[in-house]
Amino acid sequence: MDQQPQAPQQPQPTPPQPAPQLPVPGQPVLQQPAYMENPGQTLGIIGLVLNFLGVGIGGIVLGAMSRSKSKQVGMPTTIGTVSLVWGITLTVVVVVFAFLVLIAALGAFNYSSIQ
Repeated sequence: MDQQPQAPQQPQPTPPQPAPQLPVPGQPVLQQPAYMENPGQTLGIIGLVLNFLGVGIGGIVLGAMSRSKSKQVGMPTTIGTVSLVWGITLTVVVVVFAFLVLIAALGAFNYSSIQ
């Protein structure tokens, strides 16, 4: 059984790379911005301000919108999440407080009508 010696394999040549395009005189050069602004950041900040002013429903709506816009472009959703959670918490606290005030008022009304 005679085996023939195999020649070492030659590396494959890489295909030529296209030459970089030079800007054409008179046309604007489009460059990628160094910093891309988060499109949901402004909505999140406005939602936080509304929550601070006591408008929890506005904080919920703007927080959800902020998260959605930030997710679409792959940016962090922290401000939108904080606005959303704070708005939900504020709304729950206001509803519970209003319910307790209503119960206390009805109890006082019933107590005064008995006597």
